[in-house]
Amino acid sequence: MSEKKPFIDIESEFDPGLIYVVRKYSIEETKWQMEHGGQELLDKYPDLEHDNKDVIASWKKLEAGINPLAETAAQINEQVLPKLGSLVLGQSGNTSETITRSQAYLDFAAILTDMLEKYAASKDSVVLHHTLIAKAALNLVDESTALKKLEEKEFRDKIYKSVYPTLEAAIKSQTAAWEKVGLANHAYITYVLFLRTNPVLSKDVDMSEYEKESIGRRRSFLEEQRKLAEELTRKIYEDE
Repeated sequence: MSEKKPFIDIESEFDPGLIYVVRKYSIEETKWQMEHGGQELLDKYPDLEHDNKDVIASWKKLEAGINPLAETAAQINEQVLPKLGSLVLGQSGNTSETITRSQAYLDFAAILTDMLEKYAASKDSVVLHHTLIAKAALNLVDESTALKKLEEKEFRDKIYKSVYPTLEAAIKSQTAAWEKVGLANHAYITYVLFLRTNPVLSKDVDMSEYEKESIGRRRSFLEEQRKLAEELTRKIYEDE
């Protein structure tokens, strides 16, 4: 029996010949960003989890939380939906309590599915962006010197501008990517609030992980991340 494919596996979506460039570029760029406002921003939100590794490692960590939820959503739809149909039609113990529980779990599955779709869309934008960056890097230098050259901010900026020739093009692409991130974040917030407020799920699920979530701070953090990203992108073009 073949192993079930995970809902998201970002590493498998990159050309194997580009992964080392993607990792190196994102590691070096993250280091630079941390020195230019990124670390200061993270220090403002010590209660929120952060990951400053390369983009693939960061997503692999996210996948560890997302992929089991995909399995949960599938199981609910496969097992609960037929049961609810039987209850409504009076074909089995037709108690309002059982129907309420079944409907709560189906609503939960719908919320999970929406969240998973939003994260998948965000992942697609990450893969596209970093694939373009990696290909551009290897168009400018050969493989033997790529990793060393990627340590230079000037070279990374050159790559970036070869993919996005103007500030307008860069901001347009970045805005589209952040919109997907925002939708995923909103879907996650909806998921957390449902777990907190639904009378069935709030009793059935261990809420310790979610009670500490500050929804307002999560929204603020995302907005400040977006603003900093745009500010740092503008620096790439500021001498033109």
